Amino acid sequence: MFSFLAAIAFLSSDPGPTAHFEAFSQALEERGLECCWASPNTPLPEGTSHLVTDLSARSLATLTQSPPAENIRVFAYYDNPEEDLPGDYLETAGKVIAFAERVLFANQNLAGRSLFPKRDFGIGYSPLPEKAAALPANADRSAFLSRHQVKERGQKLAFYFGGATQTHRLYALPHFLHLLSEAREELSDYTFVVQIHPRSTQDRSTVEKWKEQKGVYLPELIISEASFEEAVAIADHALYYQTSASPLFLLSGIPTIQVGQWPRKDLLVDQGFCKGTVTSAEFIEGLSQEELPLNREALLEELGICNNWRENLYNSLLEK
Repeated sequence: MFSFLAAIAFLSSDPGPTAHFEAFSQALEERGLECCWASPNTPLPEGTSHLVTDLSARSLATLTQSPPAENIRVFAYYDNPEEDLPGDYLETAGKVIAFAERVLFANQNLAGRSLFPKRDFGIGYSPLPEKAAALPANADRSAFLSRHQVKERGQKLAFYFGGATQTHRLYALPHFLHLLSEAREELSDYTFVVQIHPRSTQDRSTVEKWKEQKGVYLPELIISEASFEEAVAIADHALYYQTSASPLFLLSGIPTIQVGQWPRKDLLVDQGFCKGTVTSAEFIEGLSQEELPLNREALLEELGICNNWRENLYNSLLEK
């Protein structure tokens, strides 16, 4: 049984799910359906019958301030391929999902695991393979170094891709900086670059204060002013704690290391796609190791990607 459809509105305050929603909007419009974008903290566009929202705090604020009318079907979209995420993320996600009738999972493998007390549906979509293929082949490393006033000395660029959760800000990022201090004598052949998450409001000041107080005890460390795409294109190593973009690093052929304050078996570490590091010794060893051979098909399978995601999306929104 299918529901009558006037217009599907997408609500997103994060570039991650926004990339998914752009693909969804195009796929649905190709089927003759009308799609539009909802703006944070404003009423929904007139004629909206379905609302698909991300799980961000800003979207939660929008739903709380202006709850959708009872005749609007609300769907919460879980774009992260991971099941195990920091508690503050899941807390906000749970509050957003309370407004929804159904949870849609990007990773179709997560559907049916009862992560949330709602009906769920697996879509099977990820923009990461396409993003990896679209990265510039000849990124301008020298321009990046010049822009950041870093001398070219043949060093490796190790990018740390930060998160936007409180757990990352309070624990993971300080632990990463501590590792750099502890292992600094072994890291002279690297420039470490912190890529701030677009939703993070305090990580920049954390890094700046750490450099101000302990700069003499750090290897070369800068805060990136580059776009995410430029950062991935020129990175010699990708370091991360928790980010839905982490599979992109592997798909782009970048040696990748998880860095955390305690052992954390995310999808990549648990399935052996990359190493997890906690201590400075593990961190140094991880940087020195060669890139692990990538089983691309196995990774895409773990990400829950499927070719019929368009049909899954259509059915998930229109079935009663």
